[in-house]
Amino acid sequence: MINSGTIKNYSYEHGQFHKRKAGEYFGLGVLMSLISGVCITAFLLLFKPVVFIFLQPPFGILTCFNQYYTIIAFYFLMCPISCLLDNMVVSDAGEHLSAVTNTFQIIGNIVLSYILAGKYGIIGIAAGTVICQAAFVFLILLWFITGKSSIPFSIMFSWQDTFLLKNAIIKVF
Repeated sequence: MINSGTIKNYSYEHGQFHKRKAGEYFGLGVLMSLISGVCITAFLLLFKPVVFIFLQPPFGILTCFNQYYTIIAFYFLMCPISCLLDNMVVSDAGEHLSAVTNTFQIIGNIVLSYILAGKYGIIGIAAGTVICQAAFVFLILLWFITGKSSIPFSIMFSWQDTFLLKNAIIKVF
């Protein structure tokens, strides 16, 4: 949801030639994505017993499920920011980079999970997924760090813009 609202507001302001305001919306989207990733991960880890009661995994796989769950929760730490950055790269004419990094993430996840599963079991599969997600975020960040991006970035927080972003999210859906 943050992703859609950020892109809508960024595109609108960019189209109006308000580069500073567009950059502020992008910065706000990044900040909100980071906060939501932390909140999702914290929720998954803090309410793990409740999730286990709700899902009721069979006793035979409880240990494996517990190990997998504990590590895969950190995957969700990076999900909101990876979605936002990937879509911003695409909106900034970086379709090729997006396609390559998404392909790398999928194939890398399969290969790394297979390799790590042989040595670490279910923990290796979860670790492979988390490592590939982190690599994906890093590779996408290179677009912004190396200066290939035309998207200005500025850290800004305003409750008014946060509510505008929320309204844009609601309109998308």
